[in-house]
Amino acid sequence: MHLTVPDCRQYASCNNGSIFTRVLSILTGLNFLVTIHRMRAPGMTWLKMPLFPWTLYGTAGYNCCDSHHWYYITHGCCRRVLNIGFFDPSLGGDPLLYQHLFWTYSHPAVYIMILPAMGAISEIIPTFAKKSIFGYNFMVASTLAIAFVGYFVWDIICSPPG
Repeated sequence: MHLTVPDCRQYASCNNGSIFTRVLSILTGLNFLVTIHRMRAPGMTWLKMPLFPWTLYGTAGYNCCDSHHWYYITHGCCRRVLNIGFFDPSLGGDPLLYQHLFWTYSHPAVYIMILPAMGAISEIIPTFAKKSIFGYNFMVASTLAIAFVGYFVWDIICSPPG
């Protein structure tokens, strides 16, 4: 089976926009991390923080360290400046790398979207029930564990079956 890779140089403005979006996503994650570290209310310790900022913290940390952002930035620059093609076999690339790149982003993106929603719901339900959240420390630990483990889940999908 032969895969052909289109010439990406004709999409220069799209590549610039993609690189710009990736850089802004990293900066947004840094903004959330710094804000949660530096601008908490006086007297609010880490384990008194509501669960929603914890989920944002996990998502922001994932967003800053996520390899697909860094990949797109370096790939866009290498492709245009050095004429290096990671996926183009004629330039020494391997099309299978695209599968890994796709799943490195696409599967963990589920956690990027679901963690803040879980944090919001875990704040709304106890508020309307007029009860405190049960197992707060466990919820914080599990939120950070989901963000950490979700970073490595793509490898399970890309491993060969059998």
